[in-house]
Amino acid sequence: MYKQCQNMDCEHFGGLPICNIAGSELKTCDEYIHPSDRLANLTAKIRKFAVEREWLKYHTPKNLVEGVMSELGELAGITRWKTEAEVLMLEGNELEELKNEWSDCMILLLRFADVMNINPSKSIENKIEINKKNYKIKDCKGNNKKYTEFNNIILRNDPIEKNRKHIRSEPISTNDCRVFGCDKDGYLYHRAYIENNYHNNNDGTITDRATGLMWQQDGLDDVIYQKDASAYIEKLNKESFAGYTDWRLPTIDELLSLLESERQSNELYINPMFGEQSWCWSSDIRPGGGAWFVLFFDGDVDWNDLDVSYVRAVRSDA
Repeated sequence: MYKQCQNMDCEHFGGLPICNIAGSELKTCDEYIHPSDRLANLTAKIRKFAVEREWLKYHTPKNLVEGVMSELGELAGITRWKTEAEVLMLEGNELEELKNEWSDCMILLLRFADVMNINPSKSIENKIEINKKNYKIKDCKGNNKKYTEFNNIILRNDPIEKNRKHIRSEPISTNDCRVFGCDKDGYLYHRAYIENNYHNNNDGTITDRATGLMWQQDGLDDVIYQKDASAYIEKLNKESFAGYTDWRLPTIDELLSLLESERQSNELYINPMFGEQSWCWSSDIRPGGGAWFVLFFDGDVDWNDLDVSYVRAVRSDA
């Protein structure tokens, strides 16, 4: 197990993990420092430097981030207006200045990690593993595209895929909103909300990996009658919106999968990644006339046969 050095006179005071070997006496923390964790050693030295000068009160996350930005500006000032060759050939005072500005950036970054309780080594290692998954050699070798731009990117490698929620996609005809998990008045008192896993495809669509559904991000800007919604969907498919021709009106169950349990920063019960369509038509209808829709401004289900609503198209991203 590990503990932190508590010796105020030690350069590792307050943060470096020290091995506490069972059955041994801890004489000096230096005996038990992980020799490979150079970043932890540097972080401890930087912390001690700040403690000795009573600077900790100034080292708030915000101040440290702004300090990094300031130092990056000074680093950029050294390379500004120079060619790539001239930068690589820096020497003497200019090279020393560049090293110093770079070091200032790194010191503040490590101090920020320390304040935010981030283990620099583990965090960097974790990010490298994430990058390996996002930037497979076969996809990105020799190009600088972002991983979302790869034409053959596979979104379904996420572990949540194994627990994907299967949601009804076939329209139904019903007079009873209780089939949607509501009470008789359309309120969702006992609904189990889905833990969505959204991915912005940067093409006007958002994929929910938890359900396998791809949604229009913004939907239709204007409200229309439900009978006119099919024409709008047909237009999307004719134009191959986002490269697909199988868009459709969502069922109530599919629309409900977007509902958040609490009102979000957009004042709606839907993730702010989406546009602000406050209620949307579904493909589910009533035998006596009218159709069902979800109200994202209060998180309920209702129906209407005369009024208008927005449309957000969906497709099954299988």
